[in-house]
Amino acid sequence: MPGIDVLFVNPYINAAGDHLLDEAVLWIASFLSRRGLQVRIMDLNRGPLEENREKLREKLRMHRPSFAAISGRWWDSLYGSCDVASVIKEFDPSVVTVTGGETASHFALDLCARPEFDVVIRGKSELPLLHLVRGQPLMNCVWKEGGALRESPVQYFHTPAELEEIRLSPLAEIFDDPDQELGAAPYVWLGDGCPYNCLFCTNAVSAQQSSPNGPGKVRYRPAEAILHDLAQLGEYRDLFLFDFQPIQTEVLDQVIRNVPRKRYGLIYEPWAIRGMDTSLVDRLAETFAVCKFVFDPQVFSEGLRRDLAARRCVKPFVSNEHLESLLERICRAGNALFTISGLCALPFEEPDHVQEGEAYRRSLLERFPAMEGSYVLPLMIEPGSPIQQHPETFSAITLRRTFEEYLAHSRTRIFPSPVPWWMNMLGIARDCARGPTPAHVEEFNQHCGVRCGEDPGRPLRHAAATLANPANQFHLARQPFRPGEITCRMQNGTACYWIEGNGRGLLNLAIVARQILESGQRDVELDLRDCAWLTSLPRTALVPQTVYSFGYLHHDPALSRFLQAAERGEIRARFRAGRIPPTSFLKQGTGLQVDAAGD
Repeated sequence: MPGIDVLFVNPYINAAGDHLLDEAVLWIASFLSRRGLQVRIMDLNRGPLEENREKLREKLRMHRPSFAAISGRWWDSLYGSCDVASVIKEFDPSVVTVTGGETASHFALDLCARPEFDVVIRGKSELPLLHLVRGQPLMNCVWKEGGALRESPVQYFHTPAELEEIRLSPLAEIFDDPDQELGAAPYVWLGDGCPYNCLFCTNAVSAQQSSPNGPGKVRYRPAEAILHDLAQLGEYRDLFLFDFQPIQTEVLDQVIRNVPRKRYGLIYEPWAIRGMDTSLVDRLAETFAVCKFVFDPQVFSEGLRRDLAARRCVKPFVSNEHLESLLERICRAGNALFTISGLCALPFEEPDHVQEGEAYRRSLLERFPAMEGSYVLPLMIEPGSPIQQHPETFSAITLRRTFEEYLAHSRTRIFPSPVPWWMNMLGIARDCARGPTPAHVEEFNQHCGVRCGEDPGRPLRHAAATLANPANQFHLARQPFRPGEITCRMQNGTACYWIEGNGRGLLNLAIVARQILESGQRDVELDLRDCAWLTSLPRTALVPQTVYSFGYLHHDPALSRFLQAAERGEIRARFRAGRIPPTSFLKQGTGLQVDAAGD
């Protein structure tokens, strides 16, 4: 009995089994599925390496695919992609192993020369993969033939017609168990292209001169296609991620107008803050039950930000004034939060820039109560990025350039996702607070893959300067922003908590949950009337975080444990709240008692 045509595999990142989901495969798999091919997606979740390998073997036994398409999007999954392909070839050598994505495209010849890969697709993959599976003439491909590597031109990119046509299939047609395998906050594909030239990015304009679409060209998908995909994802999730240009086009306007009001939560990560205005904050907050804005001004020093933007090696300059106008509107919205991040150890960065930036970051925490947290990451370069191709332009020294160097690093890297990575790097910095040792300097620089300036210890010292900043992401999760945000009084044996409505209600609710669990209280009342937006929070917004943590609504896992204990009846929990919509997390179990107006 024949098996499926294509098994899509999202690989683990390293030998520890960590992973980062490449959700682009949802649309590639749907493109094939809508043309009559049988496909399935499997995501190799965190866990021991051999456990992931056995999961893969089980899928191969179950589906018997003719082709296996392994994501090669991220440079840090090179080891995982190669290991997955090796397991497949050992299990069944007849399976045609294919990889593609940004990193695979950059290292196409290196990857295809390896015994575990048969074909590498460069650039966009939908039509090239369809041609490959159907036995039609190959495009955008590198493949083995007669003991040699052959190449076809990179000539395919998404046409306007395809951007309109490519839509998600019903998720049950591309996943075995969508509810278990879909990310907690699925990405929604808004469009293609990037007009910026960030020095560290493989998709920078100067690195994409050969793109058949033309470097820097941005195209939105039609609103109808985006809304269709939201409906498909909405069968399983209530929280989504928008990650694209903040330009207020008619497409984005139509999406906002037609999304069911207050039905979903949104994480919004605009690529360039300068292109966003306060009216967009208002419209998103009015439309979605909760909004989290993920801002990246590149660096916190306004002076360095201006200089780097003038050199066209980061995104367009955004002033502190414009940034703060958005933050003020977020705080005013009531149901909106923001996280703000930046980079350090950059070219042309001096100690004064670090001090200025950290002082500004601290001031944001003091002035904007809706600030969920912040972090600063040292510069890390991607294959093919401007700084990797031309380090001399940036007075930089690259420490990782070849395929073999990236492969070796991706096998042993010790950070599973951006925020834990950041914490580990700061742990290294903490160990050398009195002065970096040569071993610390070497370890830190190898993780970054580059260092700027003549002094090898400079990047580590600049990263260490962020340690004592109270604005750091994980400091905020431990305590209220200011006294009086949370009050508790005992009444007839019941612990009665009140939470102030200041934009940090979700974080403070998690703090209350931890206090209840740690104190052993079994009879509690939580008054949420002052931060009424919390009652609209979807339950999937509270899924425990696993990967790519900074993109989720950050909260203490104690909140989920508290709600589960209340639903099981282990804690008698009564909530005082405003109107409760049907999708609220308070509508879930029978153990939650709710006093709500209009419900």
